[in-house]
Amino acid sequence: MNAIYIKPLTPEKASGILNAFLSLSQTSIFKEHQTKSTTQLQSLSLLDKEKALEFLGSDEKLHEMLVLLVNSLTKEIPNLEQYHQDNDWQGIQMLAHKWKGGASYCSASRLEQICIEMITALKAESLEEAEVFYQQLLQIAEATKEVARKVIGT
Repeated sequence: MNAIYIKPLTPEKASGILNAFLSLSQTSIFKEHQTKSTTQLQSLSLLDKEKALEFLGSDEKLHEMLVLLVNSLTKEIPNLEQYHQDNDWQGIQMLAHKWKGGASYCSASRLEQICIEMITALKAESLEEAEVFYQQLLQIAEATKEVARKVIGT
């Protein structure tokens, strides 16, 4: 911080200095957290078929769950985009909660984790973080849908 301030230091000036400093500090902490979060997400699999098979017990159940996941994502991704356009963060949170459950059954770890991140950010009322997570959620949901489609052969 290289600003020059003229005496006397009034409470208003002190408050402005403090707010500027905290704003810069919080921004750098957020960017550091965002970089860590993105790196951790990339290390997770979009869909772990073997793990899902182990959890669900049969190819039939896995196929059924993946069909449900693909159908759900196909139907609800446009809803997610509309919620975002309308600034309906509660709607986004409800979808993220729903997708988190479906992703866990199918071992779609990356989708599950970004849903957790989104829900956490929205509960903390951190809209700046939620905005970043929205973009990631949208990309990961699309990618998960495509991988699931390939696994079920549609």
